[in-house]
Amino acid sequence: MGFCKLIEDYTDRLIAFQGCFNFRDIGGYVGKDGKSIKWGMYYRAGRQDRLTEMDKPKLAELNVSTQIDLRKPEEIADQGVGPLGSTGAQYEHIPVIPEGGSDQLSQLVGDTGISGERYLAYLEFGPNPWLRIFDLLAKRNSYPVVLHCTAGKDRTGVSTAFLLSVLGVDRATIEEDYLLTNRDVARQVEFLDRTVGKKVRWSRRILKINWYKNQSVKFYFKYIT
Repeated sequence: MGFCKLIEDYTDRLIAFQGCFNFRDIGGYVGKDGKSIKWGMYYRAGRQDRLTEMDKPKLAELNVSTQIDLRKPEEIADQGVGPLGSTGAQYEHIPVIPEGGSDQLSQLVGDTGISGERYLAYLEFGPNPWLRIFDLLAKRNSYPVVLHCTAGKDRTGVSTAFLLSVLGVDRATIEEDYLLTNRDVARQVEFLDRTVGKKVRWSRRILKINWYKNQSVKFYFKYIT
């Protein structure tokens, strides 16, 4: 169901924390002039506030220098920022969707759920978030970086697709990387069942329904490139 065919090193990419999902390394992809992206430099991830005590030593081993948080202010107020600050990471809040932006997205594209149209509508909020993200990514001392939203899917997926495109990674690989998120859904559902239970039954349904579809990112790239 949407699993990737081109990328066979998923288990090397996934940092399988107990309480954080879609935490993946983009190292090894081949970009411009046949050069490979370095491993251990850029991680894309979901929220980290549910990391367990057993997770924290593994997190510290990554030596993260910069945490780029794409979430809305209300998400941060509800979830917190997680433990990366305690490991010495610099915190940068760059909301891709501003406060009240979800309603604006619905007005622009309707209730489309995960879709290329919705991803394109992120750009309606202006270039400043993307300029700030790439300004940080252009600085050597920013690395290693963790870039994340709540689920590590939509906002994180679009931002990572931008980066991979800039680095010259071919579109087929970018699309396959986008689809890797599907592989961590079952583990996340099991974690929520075990630790939170009935309070997040709606989240479980959303996670199961919202398997990433390749058409979304194909549509997105069709209109931005």
